Amino acid sequence: MRDFAPAPRRRPRARYLLGAAILLAAVLVGLALRSPDPLAVLREQAPALLGVRREAAPELGPRVERWWIAVASGDTHTALWRPAPASEAKPCTFVLLGGLRTGDRAALLVPDSLGVHVLAVDWPWRGPRAMSPAQLLRSLPAIRRAILRSPGALALGVELAAREPGVDPNRIVLVGASLGAPPAVAALRLVSAPRACALVHGAADLEAIFQHALREHVPGPLVSPAAALAARWIRPLEPRLHAPALQAVPFLIINATDDEKLPPRAIAALHQAFPHADVRWESGRHLRPERSALIAALSREVVDWVESLDATPSARAATLDPSRGSPERLDGEESRMPEPSLERATLAGGCFWCLEAVYLELGGVESVQSGYAGGHVPNPTYEQVCSGRTGHAEVVQIEFDPATITFRELLEVFFTIHDPTTLNRQGADVGTQYRSGIFYHSPEQKAAALQVMAEIAASGIWEDPLVTELVPLETFYPAEDYHQDYFRRNPSQPYCRAVVAPKVAKARAKFFEKLKR
Repeated sequence: MRDFAPAPRRRPRARYLLGAAILLAAVLVGLALRSPDPLAVLREQAPALLGVRREAAPELGPRVERWWIAVASGDTHTALWRPAPASEAKPCTFVLLGGLRTGDRAALLVPDSLGVHVLAVDWPWRGPRAMSPAQLLRSLPAIRRAILRSPGALALGVELAAREPGVDPNRIVLVGASLGAPPAVAALRLVSAPRACALVHGAADLEAIFQHALREHVPGPLVSPAAALAARWIRPLEPRLHAPALQAVPFLIINATDDEKLPPRAIAALHQAFPHADVRWESGRHLRPERSALIAALSREVVDWVESLDATPSARAATLDPSRGSPERLDGEESRMPEPSLERATLAGGCFWCLEAVYLELGGVESVQSGYAGGHVPNPTYEQVCSGRTGHAEVVQIEFDPATITFRELLEVFFTIHDPTTLNRQGADVGTQYRSGIFYHSPEQKAAALQVMAEIAASGIWEDPLVTELVPLETFYPAEDYHQDYFRRNPSQPYCRAVVAPKVAKARAKFFEKLKR
């Protein structure tokens, strides 16, 4: 993810030629490109490791080594490695992508006094950094290859760092700084070693980032279409595509309050993609290599954050395998059979974290499992469901004792804690996966649901008509483990504080007599 600066002091005519060249190239590439699975593309661009040649670089500082990383494609990645001083008892390890200006010497920007291992992998571009419009046009295919290879290069860096003496794989942090944030997020899909990820002055929404950058180089009318096609060009690096598979990974996100390089829309998109992240702000402008004091302070903040994770062993309960899910869900069967006296109800009312948190507090409810229902793709992942293309809704499946709480009573709670009149939407959550629905298990449940819905419609509680879907349950697929019991395990997460907690409080107040004692 790099923006190439054209040669300086262009005449106005050159500006228009550059804009036309970028737009023409983007159109041609956009027409030629399909929309393949982003993870499959990243894996194709991450060839296997062949070997590493190492050489001491005392002129760069104590303990610094140059690495040449050979891969099966015939390419060689370069990197700088600086281990922590031997006196450090339990150092963490930073793995990062070198910047456009710094290259692998980004490792030297992290203060040696911090006492961490650092590996900076130069991003895989060997061409010039400043180009004329004609050079840029000719180099576009090579630039794209370099951009798409950057996550694989980072992943190899993580793998190699984990092998080093004195490196604890559980204390490796993948660091994405500035425009290195998208490759860092994408690299997490290719590895399992990093304990966590820190994104410093980064953003998501590649189209917004391109729009912001191209304004300086492209005529106004061409900015939006060029940005849209450029974002499609490197779509596999879009952080929002990978975020659903990484919700179990601890994230630290630090942004600048007056960032002149990244548009607020793109920064907000990153925060929204990782609602569980520890989001922090620091006053000032965008990070630059010469701002050594700021880099030292940010590096210390990342180390302190990693130390805080060590105090929370459950901070990373799930692995980074994007196909996460228990073995029971592979065959599409429900994960366990209920007790003979129990019944099941399956309901969709927006984000399943909200429904789960409310129903777990009701007396007579034995268990609540978040999952997916109503779609046409077997064994869907969260990422697939969020795309809106599988047809599934986010649902909760409730096991309850009808002698204590009836199905009708569950529906009374259901129609109180979500809006059944907004089609494919609950608040800011928009998409068919957030639709309102009742997936009945028996004719008796269907009859009860029809009666409750008729009573609500007649009462005039809602000004608009109900849009709740009432269909038989075909197959329920449990969601990934990290979604289960989410509110209880993550009460301080921003989405939980802003959305889930108010719904829980509302249910507690209205249905106090139904709460577990």
